[in-house]
Amino acid sequence: MTMENQGQEIGMVAFKRLCKCYGAQKKLLEKDSLGNAKMDESGEAMIKDMHDRLLRRNVSIVERIFDRLEKAHGKEARLALWEMYVEGAKQPDVAQRHGFSLRTLQRNAATWVKECLEGEYA
Repeated sequence: MTMENQGQEIGMVAFKRLCKCYGAQKKLLEKDSLGNAKMDESGEAMIKDMHDRLLRRNVSIVERIFDRLEKAHGKEARLALWEMYVEGAKQPDVAQRHGFSLRTLQRNAATWVKECLEGEYA
């Protein structure tokens, strides 16, 4: 495996982890925007701000990649991969729902995500 391929693999792992956390992070951002707690002078405000920026960044990365995916491969591709990566649906169930063979879904998913990750983690 070349260094370039290693970087792509790391990007794919990071993307999958971000997808798993997406729902919880999105809810935290929505909750925080509705009821900001008062912070004291001890640095809690700075920590909260850093935390919020990290959550926004993570949510934004997932949304940008899925937007790229839809633009490049269509809504069906976006829905199938959203179900797999964000909602945690099993690949055989997703393949059946979207009319793919399991092997086609696996092959296309890997290719589609790698294409959309290009430049995201550079």
